[in-house]
Amino acid sequence: MSKVRLLILSSFASGFGLCSIVFSIFTMASEFSFGTMFRFLLTAIFFGINLLFTIHYYALMLRDLKRLSRAQNQIKQVTTTF
Repeated sequence: MSKVRLLILSSFASGFGLCSIVFSIFTMASEFSFGTMFRFLLTAIFFGINLLFTIHYYALMLRDLKRLSRAQNQIKQVTTTF
């Protein structure tokens, strides 16, 4: 269950990061300075980190679901043979 919480948290963080990147692009379009470029760069880096966490937790969840499915299939095979 903790993996689900972490997946949801990292997904929300990635979503807000994407919104921040779009806002930063609009800010850079209106006034281009070192500060806006630096803010965009930091936002993009944090977005990338959050996206990697999201992918990592999603892969962990898929692996656990595959294990659970295999175990259920093995139980079904054992119960059908008796």
